[in-house]
Amino acid sequence: MYIYRHHTADELLDLDDSTGIAVQVTESDGAKISVGPAPLALRARHQVRGSYTIEAGRRCACYWNDERELVFLTPDGERLVLFQMGADGRVQERMPGIGVTLAPAIVGSGKEIAGFTKFVLAHGSGHGCFETVYESMAYLTLFGLNSMLAFVPDEELSDWDFFVAVGRTVDELGAIARATESLSAENPFTAALAAGVVTADTGACCGRTGLWAACRQPEERCVRRLGEPMPQAGGQDDTWVWVGSAG
Repeated sequence: MYIYRHHTADELLDLDDSTGIAVQVTESDGAKISVGPAPLALRARHQVRGSYTIEAGRRCACYWNDERELVFLTPDGERLVLFQMGADGRVQERMPGIGVTLAPAIVGSGKEIAGFTKFVLAHGSGHGCFETVYESMAYLTLFGLNSMLAFVPDEELSDWDFFVAVGRTVDELGAIARATESLSAENPFTAALAAGVVTADTGACCGRTGLWAACRQPEERCVRRLGEPMPQAGGQDDTWVWVGSAG
């Protein structure tokens, strides 16, 4: 499968999911492959199904494989399967309670390391399954922000910063998975509240301005403002879940 260098949107690799071995795609072959603008959460059916970054000479990747599993590949070759999209399009957590935190990197004395951020991918229990420190300020600079500003993992940086993109993807897919699970409950609305997600059915009033994903068709997205009616998804009624601001 193809993955791209995240902050450049090119430098394609052909990755073997079973071995973790990646081969550089030649310039002539790469010219025939369209990376496209889709975020990571929507790449399950795309020609290029993920991206990677290289920090301190070590590569991390996140991509959808042929089984429609979202895999995080660590620099040591460990495959962490985070989510899976079923044949019916519904998203399931494969690592329940998975979450990402991005925070300033701290040295032993408790002082922040200027320009660096700690990325932690953790189970619901709070135990980290992968963490790394990387130079986040480089992506702020590419984004065009003042290099003296403190790092803020804003979702607008997800086109530049691989780790911000992974965090946003985990947040979105986690919300969709929890909302989808709540649909099978006796009282879906109460179950959605208990799961910490905001949902609204087709025809109902939007309860929160921002970006929404359809539970049964998670690749269907819409932007709605507070009070606007929720639409159909692919011509069918659905339950929508709020997945972030529309920025």
